[in-house]
Amino acid sequence: MSSEEEVYVAPEVVYEAVREVAEEVFEQAKGVDEVLELGKELRGKGLINKFPEAREACFYSVDSGYTSPPIEVAGGFIGVIQVAEVLMGHSCGGPPRVVAHVRHYSTRDLTEVEARLLERRALLKRLEEKKEGWARFDIAVVDGELLYRGGVEAEPTLSQEEWLAHWRVAEETKSALRLAGETGTPLVGVLKRSYSRDISAVYRAGGIPINDRLLMSLVLEPGEYFVLGSYRELRDRLAESARRAGGEVARALYPRLEWLERLNTVYGSWAGQVKVVFYKPRLTVSPLAVKVEVYEAGGWGLPEVLAALSGVTGSTGFPTPLDYVDSLAHVRPETRRTVYELLHAELSKRDLNLAKLLMSLVNPQKPV
Repeated sequence: MSSEEEVYVAPEVVYEAVREVAEEVFEQAKGVDEVLELGKELRGKGLINKFPEAREACFYSVDSGYTSPPIEVAGGFIGVIQVAEVLMGHSCGGPPRVVAHVRHYSTRDLTEVEARLLERRALLKRLEEKKEGWARFDIAVVDGELLYRGGVEAEPTLSQEEWLAHWRVAEETKSALRLAGETGTPLVGVLKRSYSRDISAVYRAGGIPINDRLLMSLVLEPGEYFVLGSYRELRDRLAESARRAGGEVARALYPRLEWLERLNTVYGSWAGQVKVVFYKPRLTVSPLAVKVEVYEAGGWGLPEVLAALSGVTGSTGFPTPLDYVDSLAHVRPETRRTVYELLHAELSKRDLNLAKLLMSLVNPQKPV
C-alpha cells in the first residue's frame, strides 16, 4: 500500500461503536433524579450559598506547559518546559513573563513533575516580591490542583528518584502556602479536569453514578457555591461513610481513603486548611460548575474569593487570567523542533559521531 493510500472505515462500523458508548454515557442520566433530591437536601441544610457581588481584584496567575510525550532519543528523554506568568484584573495589568527550560533525563521522563516544581518556584518568587513590596496582587491562581498530588497518587510504585522529585514539589507548595499566609494572599487551584465522586460517597454512600463536577453542575445556580470541606474533613467524612455502609461499599471506598490518608500525611496541617469548593459563575457562558481548591488568607474570605473569580470569568467558564496564561505556557511543535536541532548542533561541536548516536530518535517515524 502506498504512503498516500488511506484506510477506509465504513460508517456503519463507526456508528455501532458510537452507539455502544452512547449507552454507557446515558447510564449516568439514571442518577439525575437522585442528584436533584440531594440538591434539595443540601439547600435545606444551608450548605449551598450565594457569593456576593464581585470585588475588584488583581490576579497573579501561573501555569506551566511541557512536552508530552518528551523528545525521545537514544540518549534518554529531552523535555521542554515553559512557565508563564501574568498579572491581570480590575486594578492591575502588565506584560506577561514566559521562561523556557530544557531538561534531560537518562532513565525516565520527569518533565511533568519538573514543570510543577518550576511553576511553584515562580509562585514563591512572586510571593517573596510581594512581601518585600516589589509586587502587588490580591489573589494567586494556578492551573490544576493547589496541593500537588502526583507523588501521592503513584506512591506505591515510585522509584527513589521519582519520589524525591515529587517531594520537592510538595515542599515548595507548603512554602508557598506559608508565604501566602504571611502576605495575606489567597491561593486558588482550578481543577479543569476532575472526575472524583466524593460528594456521592459522603452523602449517598457512592450510590450516584455521576462525578462531582457534573453533579454540582446540575445542583448549583449561577452565583452559588458548595463547600465539600478541607482534605482533612473529606478524609474523616469518607471514613465515617465507609464505616456506616460497611461491606462492598466500604471496600469500594478504601482506595480513595488510602489516597486521602497519604495526601494528609504529605501536607500535614495544610490539608486541613485547603478547601475543596464548587461554584457556578454569575456569567453563564458554560453550564458546568467549576471545581477549585482554595486557601484563604488576609481579608479575603471564601465568598469574596469566589466572587472575584466569577467577576473575571471568560468564554470558557474559567477565570480569564488562567486561560491567558494557559495559552502562553503551551509548548508548540516548532519549539520542540528548534530545541532538538539546537541541542544536536551543540553536541556536534564536541563530537559529531557521538552527537548522531545520542540524538538519534528512538522512533524515526514520529516527527520531533
